[in-house]
Amino acid sequence: MISTSAFKLSKKTSRKALAGILISAAVLLLSASPPSSSSRVLTSEDDLQTLAVGAFSFIYNMIFEEEDVSQDIQDIQTKVRIHQDCTMPDELDFKHFFTNTDHPDSVTTTISCKAVHYRLPRDIAPAIRDSIVFGVLSGGPAGKARRNSIRNTWGHGSPVIFIVAGNWSHIKKEYNDHRDILWVDQREIYRNEQFNPTSGALTFKTEAFLTTMYNQVVKQNPNVEYFFKTDDDVYVDVKGLKQRLIEQSERKPVDYWGACYKKLKPHRGETTRWFVSQKNYPFTYYPKFCIGSGYIVSPKLLECAVGQGHIERVKYLTNEDGAVGLLAERCGIEPSTFHQAFPHQISTELRIREDLNKDDLMKNTIVQHNVKTEEDMLAMHESVIKLAQEMQ
Repeated sequence: MISTSAFKLSKKTSRKALAGILISAAVLLLSASPPSSSSRVLTSEDDLQTLAVGAFSFIYNMIFEEEDVSQDIQDIQTKVRIHQDCTMPDELDFKHFFTNTDHPDSVTTTISCKAVHYRLPRDIAPAIRDSIVFGVLSGGPAGKARRNSIRNTWGHGSPVIFIVAGNWSHIKKEYNDHRDILWVDQREIYRNEQFNPTSGALTFKTEAFLTTMYNQVVKQNPNVEYFFKTDDDVYVDVKGLKQRLIEQSERKPVDYWGACYKKLKPHRGETTRWFVSQKNYPFTYYPKFCIGSGYIVSPKLLECAVGQGHIERVKYLTNEDGAVGLLAERCGIEPSTFHQAFPHQISTELRIREDLNKDDLMKNTIVQHNVKTEEDMLAMHESVIKLAQEMQ
């Protein structure tokens, strides 16, 4: 038997040549027409894609080290990643996983080949009069104070939907009272590397939001042009965001826009909260993606990601930001960042200090992350109001 090490190539030119062969073969396999049914070997385009992905994953793991970051290897990884689907069960029995799916707001769907059950008020879409809908990841009963602080500050008067998981009985009253919650029937946990169909993670909350926005808003309300995903420890200068959107859209269409990364490597340290195993994500880099504290997606991206079924088939990724990047990559949509003339538009650290004028907290900033308390959220809000008055 030939050892794996025997396949390692030491010369750069040899590796580059082999990369070219693999890319060419991938294109041929993935674009080939299915053989006639009489062959009984490969009978569909899906079979060809499965063969291509499996073959290239196997060959890649034998020949290349994970740390190989040449452009040729990145090209191979991208082609494999784009065509790598999850394994869909022969039948998804939603009632096996979930109870009480007969609620009038209940919807069952499929995300990454897993059954997902969620609820969003069915009357929410027609009432939206704004061009942007805000989706805010929030954490169950413990997050209620943060949700209220957003309702009373930057979210007041804007269409905000809070994305919450956990036990329905814990969120039922707030859901009925405010009618602004998307409840996802999953465990309210940060992440779950060892995923199973009845346990949840941030990825399913985020992708449930994308699914509902396409099915229940895009299809029903032409007023909505954008969807802004953020978190409940974030302050958003809504007016400032809209102005930046106008400026950005004058340069080029806005389909996936925020503070974005490229060539970011997965965390392989098992002790980190962002750990992603080599087994579950064997690629050197994540696809290009925008950080979850604030990014825009358009109906065009949703039409592709949800309408064309990619969200049902894309492999599950614990990194919810990277998971959206996977969808954008499949749709051929490149993320773009906030205009470089405004380098502090997304601030990742709360900048309230004793020596700082609190009237200037949001100066040149439209998204402020790590706003942990109601007092800090109110301070941000007062700063935005003060700055707006000064500009009049």
